[in-house]
Amino acid sequence: MPKKPKKAKTPKAPKGRGGPKTNKPTKDTITGLDLGNGLILKSDTVYSDQSPEYKALFGRRDSVYSAGGGTQIEFEFSNNAIAHTSVTTGEYLQNGQRQYAPDYKSRAIGIGKFKSDKNGLLALGEIIEASEWTYTPDRAATAEAGASLAEESIITFQSPTTFTKALINSNPDSIFYAFVGGQPVFWYDSHDSKQPELASEFDPKSDFARFESSKYIKDGWWQDPFTPNLI
Repeated sequence: MPKKPKKAKTPKAPKGRGGPKTNKPTKDTITGLDLGNGLILKSDTVYSDQSPEYKALFGRRDSVYSAGGGTQIEFEFSNNAIAHTSVTTGEYLQNGQRQYAPDYKSRAIGIGKFKSDKNGLLALGEIIEASEWTYTPDRAATAEAGASLAEESIITFQSPTTFTKALINSNPDSIFYAFVGGQPVFWYDSHDSKQPELASEFDPKSDFARFESSKYIKDGWWQDPFTPNLI
């Protein structure tokens, strides 16, 4: 009597393949910044100038806004980059000084190495390159100043700057100083007819693209500053 043929075995899928991947957070995933006194600045969250997180970060800032005006900020954290975006509208007085550019937007990117604590909060970091791109829209003439065209400026630094959770807890705005360490290696101002040697004479924005931080700040970013997740 012939032997019954053995049932063919179904080959197992290779480990890590054969099904949808689940993006599990790594142990160094950074979800926010500890501002002290129980305040946490969460990643990918927009805060207004009236929020306790904003006030803890910037301290006392005597800004006066027109009706409907204000400032909003957002931070995004990862293990290799930090992004900070700020949008201000209708600011006509700051610390008693008249503001002739009441509407402006800025984005700063820090490239480096960043680590979290056991709670997922930023514990320490080193910024090795940082760039900031500011944008001010066209301004109509006022009683105090004439009309002005839109203005842009870009600046890049490449000087290693370190900071720790303890430093931020004692002085929250110290994280901003980490973005501007040392001498700039690139600078561009759209209102300056003669650019310095640090910017390309013909196409400064293309010249800026050679820096790693530029991939998080694309031309026109101010048109929708808070919607995309950068990092």
